[in-house]
Amino acid sequence: MQHVADSMAYLRDTPEMPAALAGWSSVQPQAALAWLDGQEDGDTKENLVYGLLDGWAMTDFLAAARYAESRPRSTARNRFRQLLLHRSLRAGGLDGAQQWFYGISNDEHNQRYREMAFGEVVDVMLYRDPAAAAHWITQMQGQPFVSQETILRTASSMASTANPMDTLAWLQSLSGLDEATESRGMTSIVGTWATRDAEAASLWLDQQTDSPHYDAMAGQFARSIAASAPDTALACVNTIEDEAQRDVALAQVTRTLVQRHQDAAVAFLVGSGLDLSRAQVLYDQAMQSAQPQFSWSFAPSGQVDFDRQHITIMGEGQTLDVSGSLNHIVLDTLGVVEGDAQVQDVKVEHAYSPDGATIIKARTVTLDQR
Repeated sequence: MQHVADSMAYLRDTPEMPAALAGWSSVQPQAALAWLDGQEDGDTKENLVYGLLDGWAMTDFLAAARYAESRPRSTARNRFRQLLLHRSLRAGGLDGAQQWFYGISNDEHNQRYREMAFGEVVDVMLYRDPAAAAHWITQMQGQPFVSQETILRTASSMASTANPMDTLAWLQSLSGLDEATESRGMTSIVGTWATRDAEAASLWLDQQTDSPHYDAMAGQFARSIAASAPDTALACVNTIEDEAQRDVALAQVTRTLVQRHQDAAVAFLVGSGLDLSRAQVLYDQAMQSAQPQFSWSFAPSGQVDFDRQHITIMGEGQTLDVSGSLNHIVLDTLGVVEGDAQVQDVKVEHAYSPDGATIIKARTVTLDQR
């Protein structure tokens, strides 16, 4: 054992240390733990705990899990939790992951840890069996570890795969759901429903005018269908009673339309009944926000041409699809912009060669508005 401890001391500050500790703890977990307990407290030690747990969990999962819970709150402890989740899934599937969660100590030190663990198990269930995730939340509803965010993620995921009416009914059946979460959840479901079946979503929404969440749902519905049915989107926006929410919806629909067809955005604003000055402000804001935020790479010198669909690096022949309409720009070897650039904060990262196989490496520059 002394030989192993000496080796650990030699490797302590090297990248190989966690793997070495994992190997030791898989064979002699108590000896590895005793050595680690003798190390100075701090971030380095907490990172080493990961290696201890990695090996220990293979031979005595429950003991490793209990030790992880006892560690101080830290970013490293979040990694411990994720490691244990993966090990429980590998050993016992979803049932194994749930059993691991049930075994987490229900004390003050682990309240947030337990909440995060529950959410992470639910996330895995949503990928594998969304109905089972919803059922588990229903069983656990009202418990402090069932966070509003976990409920929202579940509702959003179910909206993409399950019957929207059933998803809405499930969400509204939960106890302990605050009004803001219910509103966000219903709004998300309606938005997803509108993209799947706008007619059915519209018929349902027409019957919800007395709901306290109607304005938020109507705004989301309008945003979801704006590109394909701007007239219907406008009619929906005009049913929103709250002035602030109506203005937000008008602005968001305008941005959606500007990104696709500027004439449609103009027609939408004209039909909105806004005074011309307010309509102009919304249009200008939409145009500004519609400037694309994208990344590409270029040779240290060369001419770069922009049109609505492409960036072309002249001389290198590299093309990358983007959205938006940009002006002709020339970049010199220092990345200085010449000419009229209508974009801001365009971060250069990478592009692909014409065969789509090669990433072209280049330095990063930012184009500022001139």
